[in-house]
Amino acid sequence: MTSPRLSVVIPVYNEENTLARVVERVADIPHLLEIVVVDDASTDGTAACVARLAAQDRRITLLQNTVNVGPGAARNRAIGQA
Repeated sequence: MTSPRLSVVIPVYNEENTLARVVERVADIPHLLEIVVVDDASTDGTAACVARLAAQDRRITLLQNTVNVGPGAARNRAIGQA
């Protein structure tokens, strides 16, 4: 029997100050396959934060929206990627 592989999607907007802690905790989940983070056109350093984390952990993928589409559409984009 194989263990389940999990994908986690995280839509974010202007979460530069809290995102690293969230992603690091999610990365500790057993059987994690990937973390797909969608930056929904943040105006702070959210995308740069995710890029730094992705450089350290190949399971992290950053998607960036050029316009803010809201959490539902951002989440759907991440699900499509996963």
